Amino acid sequence: MSEPQLRALVRSRLKTRQLSLLIHLDEQRCVLRAAESAGMTQPAASKLLRDIEAAVDAVIAANPQKVEEVKLKPKLAAWFVGQVMKQTGGKANPAAVNAALKTRLNLPDEG
Repeated sequence: MSEPQLRALVRSRLKTRQLSLLIHLDEQRCVLRAAESAGMTQPAASKLLRDIEAAVDAVIAANPQKVEEVKLKPKLAAWFVGQVMKQTGGKANPAAVNAALKTRLNLPDEG
């Protein structure tokens, strides 16, 4: 996948409603409560979260060498956060992206 295609994929997936849900999820720490706070159902919130994870997965898939580097030096995960931020035009929530990356790459909380 080319970089322009990757950018289009990520941008098409991160919508205002998704970003709102991420903010509520960060505050509530519970998908059900975050969904209610954002004015949506839990199934709708879960789908939006899957879409966000897909955007993160796209950046990971496009950079397998960096994945290996991050596994050796978890602090390099910031590079991925930067790539997602770049791909989304700064619209993604860095904390949410970082959390998704840690989950996807099985990184420790501190690192």
